[in-house]
Amino acid sequence: MILSECKKASNLDPDPVTAEAYTSTLVIQAHNGLNQACILLIGLSTKIVDEKKQADLTGRIIYFSLNYNDNIESALNSATYDLDHGNLDGAESTISFFEKKLSKLQGYKESADLPQNSIRSFLNGETVQLANQPNQKHNSVEDIFFSIFSTPAYAQSPSDEVRKITIDIIRAGIGMAVGCFGGPSAGCSKSIQNMGKAVGNLWDFIGENIAKALNPQNPYSAENFQNDLANSSGNTSSGDNTQTNNSETKTGSGWGDPHISTFDGLFYDFQGFGEFTLTKSTTGKFEIQVRQQEVEPYSNGMVTLTTALAINTGSDIICILPKSIVINGIASSYSFSEKPLSNGVIAKVDNILSIRLPGQEALRVNLFDDSIDYKIVLNDSRKGKLKGLLGNFDGVASNDAVTNTGKSINPFAHSEMYPEFADSWRILQNESLFFYEAGKNTSSYTVLNYPREKPAIAYDRRQWAAGVCTANGVSGEPYFSACVMDVALSGDINVAKRAATAEESKSVITGFEINNFNDFAALDLVAYGDAKIKDGNLYLTEPLGWQASGIYKKYKMPINKGFELHFEFTINQLGGINDHIGKTGADGIALLFQDYGSRNIPFRTGGGMGYLDLPRSLAIEFDTFDNTPSLSEVTDGVWLNTKGVLPNSVNDASTLLKPITRVMPDYSDGKRHIVKVNYKAKGLEKYILEVFFDEDPKPYLTADNINIEEIIGGDNSGIYLGLTSATGLAYENHIIHKWSFKAID
Repeated sequence: MILSECKKASNLDPDPVTAEAYTSTLVIQAHNGLNQACILLIGLSTKIVDEKKQADLTGRIIYFSLNYNDNIESALNSATYDLDHGNLDGAESTISFFEKKLSKLQGYKESADLPQNSIRSFLNGETVQLANQPNQKHNSVEDIFFSIFSTPAYAQSPSDEVRKITIDIIRAGIGMAVGCFGGPSAGCSKSIQNMGKAVGNLWDFIGENIAKALNPQNPYSAENFQNDLANSSGNTSSGDNTQTNNSETKTGSGWGDPHISTFDGLFYDFQGFGEFTLTKSTTGKFEIQVRQQEVEPYSNGMVTLTTALAINTGSDIICILPKSIVINGIASSYSFSEKPLSNGVIAKVDNILSIRLPGQEALRVNLFDDSIDYKIVLNDSRKGKLKGLLGNFDGVASNDAVTNTGKSINPFAHSEMYPEFADSWRILQNESLFFYEAGKNTSSYTVLNYPREKPAIAYDRRQWAAGVCTANGVSGEPYFSACVMDVALSGDINVAKRAATAEESKSVITGFEINNFNDFAALDLVAYGDAKIKDGNLYLTEPLGWQASGIYKKYKMPINKGFELHFEFTINQLGGINDHIGKTGADGIALLFQDYGSRNIPFRTGGGMGYLDLPRSLAIEFDTFDNTPSLSEVTDGVWLNTKGVLPNSVNDASTLLKPITRVMPDYSDGKRHIVKVNYKAKGLEKYILEVFFDEDPKPYLTADNINIEEIIGGDNSGIYLGLTSATGLAYENHIIHKWSFKAID
């Protein structure tokens, strides 16, 4: 392992804090299963552009057909020496400089970019999931990351501190290799913690010593360095745009084959075959049980899928199956949209089933032909009072993997998971909440010697699956590796969508500020229809007929404590037919709160405003086209439309809510205007929603005693936020200049 530091000074500004670009590079020597050398180059660079700091995280991997030898080591030493003396030999970056040197060596085979998700996973110590499955051929990036943990490495640096940190990393890696991958398991969790600490120390050291080497008085510190890493490209914080780093909601979930995430954040695979305690209250009646079976196309003796859930809410017993539901012993199809419970409500639209319970608790289930995925949201009153596959909800992930008797096990060791862990959480017949067909019981769904073996994935198949997952927008760990596993084992490209849904619904953003629209993906925006970016602005539509668009933040926003939101817009270049009162231009802008998702969103042109027929949504509508009185409840320019969990409507009279409004000024006048939306908690799970315009201190729309998540059948983990627009026989520019959101803490 080599630590390389470089600076590139500007002659335009004598202040090194604002004028210099800093680059640090990790050069890691590794090997694959054939003992062929692989060199990983990971670089973090920062620079000042228009007085704004920008950070970029990049990586390359260099493959050789020979094993690691003196020639490679000499080339690395020579390159490091040149860098120390400021000689980049015309290369654009330190990474390209190293690559140029290495590509001239005998045995050089090829080089490739390291995916952002793989780099970040490595730097965050998330390699456990990457290395979970053995491979028939070791060549992929994931395999290389695993292999460095058992590869002798060296550090070239004048500092004994770096050598010590490097040794800590190697020791922790060996501990993980032994404790987490088939050997003794007692040290697994400790080794993972040591690895995270050692990697963190390494990056802290790099940040501090880069600053010292460049300028002893430079205030650039390890904290600055960590911030640059967090805000480097691949995240959405850059330039004039900011976004609070993604965090995971405290939910319990299971998806795919199945991949389980506990309430405290432990992620592991569980392929037990049978019926198990998923989560159970240690102080009350609340309990959820899960059924897992082998189904097509996974009939390979290695993985199962979730095929049913059974829930005791304390008031009702519900059994959820892919094609039907049983409530308190009464079976029915999914032909309903909403169904009341003794203490709660069930809603079903498309393939999404949600159960809302008192205390802002909820269960969300995605229904498929032969299986289901699920997410469970519980309130803080249950912390430390649960047991089961989803852990105890005490805020500590490391103690979630225990048997029913409290014995700690290694969730990454096949020999400890099966049969001991799996069998300990199997339910007995007298404990079962499931509904059974005649002649069946829990034994009918029990296979004890399962899985028969750990999955093994060939290199070529893994590479193909990785491409499928990337194409479906799966990027972060552990979702990416889990997606690769599911796609590779099933051969079904559609299962990648389940991974994307799991990743997006698990993550939340507590705030963002967009002052410069530059790239949809970089801003975590999912765009539909005619939306485009020009000159730093978002054009929802242009002044053309029959356009429609929508943009949604990729991740959810928490609103259970309220929020503040604002956007700035201009509507100009009006044309087309006249409306009911003789005015041209159409159709306006809508602000959307929805729990349908950020993918496969229905959007409509003309009077559909871009959101017509979107289920589980609430729209604040700024309508510039006055339809006939039969369609418009009011003509004052702002309204609120929702049909609850059902597909939304632009027919103002059909909305479930009747807000208080007052007449707004003309906002399609070609001028720039500001909209502010406040959502404040009032207690007892009720809120007041107010919409303000420009500098007027009085709201133009007020909806009191509402709960957005309750209205749209949300799962209490947040909402997807969007902006939509449309044109028809009348048209206009709908331009968004700025957009921000801040959840109230």
